[in-house]
Amino acid sequence: MPWPELELKSWAHFQGEVIEKIIGVAQPLRRAYVFRGQPNSAWTLLPTFARHARRAGLCSNKALELEGLALRRFREHAHLAVDPDWLREINRLDWWTLMQHHGAPTRVLDWTHSPLVGLYFAVNDLGDSDGALWAFHRRSLNEKSEALHGALGKLMFETDIDKIFCDAAAPARVFGFDRARPTARMVAQQGTFTVSCQILADHMTAIEETIAPAEASEAGPGKLSSIYRMKYLIPSALKLEFSRRLQLFNVRADALFPGIDGLGRGIDELVRLSGDRTGPLTA
Repeated sequence: MPWPELELKSWAHFQGEVIEKIIGVAQPLRRAYVFRGQPNSAWTLLPTFARHARRAGLCSNKALELEGLALRRFREHAHLAVDPDWLREINRLDWWTLMQHHGAPTRVLDWTHSPLVGLYFAVNDLGDSDGALWAFHRRSLNEKSEALHGALGKLMFETDIDKIFCDAAAPARVFGFDRARPTARMVAQQGTFTVSCQILADHMTAIEETIAPAEASEAGPGKLSSIYRMKYLIPSALKLEFSRRLQLFNVRADALFPGIDGLGRGIDELVRLSGDRTGPLTA
């Protein structure tokens, strides 16, 4: 069953559908849903490493070999840029999330607990493509993944973690997780992650196959339930307005990317988003 889609018509529509309906203003501290923004709505939820490996025509075994090489290379040199004490006793997932946030391709996919941060990544690229804000109910995904393949769910964060992720025949089950010791950038972005036991898995398809049956059974005959997942489409014509509004909420590069690089990105946004602002912003 394809992901349910909803095209956002305005900022007010975004507030009503996402901020109030999905999150719920009555429970601001509940973090049940996670969000991912992408500048092109045609893109699927395929991690960068899987995209490269598929393009190269690698099978799962060859992809695992390349992934292992990339991890070893990163481990060898990471201490030159990161406090060595911070790198002690971290597992494979920790390494992947660290690699991910420093530009290396991994099988991990970035999400955020904040719909505003997710929206930022959907609209920051002001190109002609429509953006997409993906959302799903993470706890339900994990519960249903464990119900379908309980052994993997129980072992996800235990001693057999390396064995789970090094199996070429592993099922394409996706789990959501937070990093035990987040970096400053992860904290700023309220970052969270999904990962699949199958190295080449498309997270969109895996999430869909896990929770769609439950949606169908709970919705009833002839109806579609979207309580577990939704894909919000942002027309390209609205990207500039949404980007400007996000600036007012301090959702901008210099806040999301701590450090001098974030400052540079913030100046870039200032220039790109200035333009002609004499007319009123539409709600």
